Formats: sequence, structure tokens, C-alpha cells
Amino acid sequence: MTTGRDIIIGKTYTDRECDALLRKDLQPAKRTVDRLVKASRGEYQRAALYSFVFNVGSDAFSKSTLLRKLNKGDHAGACDEMRRWVYAGGMKWKGLQNRREMERSMCLAEGKDGL
Repeated sequence: MTTGRDIIIGKTYTDRECDALLRKDLQPAKRTVDRLVKASRGEYQRAALYSFVFNVGSDAFSKSTLLRKLNKGDHAGACDEMRRWVYAGGMKWKGLQNRREMERSMCLAEGKDGL
């Protein structure tokens, strides 16, 4: 879901328009990951990190153990850190658990060959 001044209430958007809006909304997360992650990363790991940062926010990511582990070369440990980010309002949410498992799987998908 996207919000903002560029959204017209009641308008039906095409798939192409939705894709363009999503790309625009993802730009801050992409810039954060590309700026802060010093370790090399493959396509799937980048996608997982973009999704993760889009959801948790750039500030939280910048202070995270996940980022520290990535930059120290602990790829698997960094990906496992995603499982800790499943709380909202002090409660564990199944939807966040599902999202983090998907992101973790993508993060680990390339393993040693992608990094």
C-alpha cells in the first residue's frame, strides 16, 4: 500500500502505475542499503535488504546488529537477525514473522557464491 500527495482517492491504478509508485517508494530504502552496507552482496540479498529496510525504516537499520554483522562479513548471522524484527506494539505478529522468513530466505539464497 502506498500513500502520499501523488495518490488520487478513488482512482483505479494500472499495474504499470503501481509498479512506478512502488519503485519511487523504495528509493529511500535502496539509498540507505547502498550507502551503509559495505560488504558485497548479490541480487537476492539486496532485494531482501531493500524489503527489510522499507519495512523497519532507515534509522532502525542503521543502528542494527544486522548491519554490523553484514559489514563484518557474517552473512548468515546477519540474515538470521531478521528473525528478531517481528514485534509491533510490543507484540509478536505472525505477518511480520512470515515477512521476515521470506526476507531471510532471500538473504541466504545466494550463500557463499553470491558474496
